[in-house]
Amino acid sequence: QEPVATLKRLHLDVAARLGLDAEAGDWDPDQTYQMSIAKFEELAEQKLLRRQHKAAIWIQARWRSQRIRRPLRQVIYKRLEARHKIRAWIR
Repeated sequence: QEPVATLKRLHLDVAARLGLDAEAGDWDPDQTYQMSIAKFEELAEQKLLRRQHKAAIWIQARWRSQRIRRPLRQVIYKRLEARHKIRAWIR
């Protein structure tokens, strides 16, 4: 038996097709009857923009850490090399 076509069912289906999850806080299920399809589309676009922003921040942080890590690694290797030379002189 197919579920009855109601406004709430329609909105739940639209939200599911757009990848919106009420449990994740993407939209408020208490506002189901007040929302329009356009509002669901807007929320889906906002969710996509948030995900893109988080991805960009992650990439920038990784890039920064790599840019810092390379010169720092060279300094560490030079210090280790100097320590080994000093130990060789002492022995």
